[in-house]
Amino acid sequence: MRGRIFPLKIGAASGILIASDKTSGKEIPMNKQDKTLPMAANDNDLFNVVEAAAFLRLKRSTLDHYRCEGRGPIYRKHGTRVFYTRASLLAWSEAQMFSSTSSRVQRTK
Repeated sequence: MRGRIFPLKIGAASGILIASDKTSGKEIPMNKQDKTLPMAANDNDLFNVVEAAAFLRLKRSTLDHYRCEGRGPIYRKHGTRVFYTRASLLAWSEAQMFSSTSSRVQRTK
């Protein structure tokens, strides 16, 4: 099923990530399609490293590397375990906007 999925969108009523199957056109909640992506009800839900990497469409090792370098999303530690909030993942992703390979997009306030 992996190669046939369109980009993600968020369901209006549920707040669940949804993908569209290219062949059938059906919408598939991500919790049914891929067990690594969680159902996020609100911005304060915690994602573990594997879930956060899947949400950002990165490899886990890339997210680990960014965290060690201080370039990744803001995270929380509960003992030795690392967690990310949905809000911090979205904020970090939005800060990674570029208009070309040499310049960032200027954000207007």
